[in-house]
Amino acid sequence: TTSGHTICIPNSVAIVSGTNHRKAAEKLVDFLLSSESELAMARSSSRQIPLGPVEKQDLPKEVQQLAEWAADGYDLNQLPDSYPDCLDWLLAEYNE
Repeated sequence: TTSGHTICIPNSVAIVSGTNHRKAAEKLVDFLLSSESELAMARSSSRQIPLGPVEKQDLPKEVQQLAEWAADGYDLNQLPDSYPDCLDWLLAEYNE
């Protein structure tokens, strides 16, 4: 957008209802949500912004800046209201 807001799309993890491997799924989710995993992802080349409780000083400087931008991000809960305008723009821009 031209508002200067950042669009921050967090990673997602879920347990599929009715899975035959519930305990393993829970273990995976717990692992991914751990501060150790969040720090590892923040320190990787993907520069993931932790969503859980991670000490800011433990993050790379670049990720600290990204986290500040994300905190001032665009509220994606309003996205459905913008869908028609976005679709019109995409069609005008890319529909040849």
